Amino acid sequence: MLKCTFLISLCLVGCTKFSKHGDSGASGDGSDGGDGGDPTCERPHLGLEDLSANLGEWDCDIQHATGVAGVGATSYFYGVYKESHDGFNGFEEWILFANDTWADEGGYDCVMRWNVSAITVEPESCAACDVALEVLLTLDETCSTCPQDMIDAVIKNSSVGYEILRSSTGTSRWFFSGSGTEFGEGKANAKAMNFVSEDSCTWF
Repeated sequence: MLKCTFLISLCLVGCTKFSKHGDSGASGDGSDGGDGGDPTCERPHLGLEDLSANLGEWDCDIQHATGVAGVGATSYFYGVYKESHDGFNGFEEWILFANDTWADEGGYDCVMRWNVSAITVEPESCAACDVALEVLLTLDETCSTCPQDMIDAVIKNSSVGYEILRSSTGTSRWFFSGSGTEFGEGKANAKAMNFVSEDSCTWF
């Protein structure tokens, strides 16, 4: 159920150390992202619960495969989509909480942010889903607070397909088109929907 397979592949596989980008330590706490509180970095939740507000780090100091400490972070993905006349738009964030090893090397809690626009299509693999999206993600460098090396390493434009099951009780379940793999759960109302992934460990 992890979205890491998609976005990690866009980002920084193989990197081991990053230079610091500003002094921001934004970590998905519900405040505006970006350096200096840029008003364009607002995080509207459109009447939905801010599912990123209570995220935090967990046991990502020791790599389970090797049993040794490694440079890494606790990782989440969070997205908010607003319905528009021709589809949906909004933002997605990769929220990282630095582990002790990364912090010792200059790492810090940070957010990578993408602006998203999507058109609606027919679901492919989730028969119960009521909406499917072809999504274009555009890196928002201004509102990304991670080290500059990470920002530079990311593919600036990418696309992905989602299928979403919204319920009458105001919940949403999110799946990748094609594979049908579920990667997140969230909320939904008449004009918007959101998701958050499970926590996972990311190693640099």
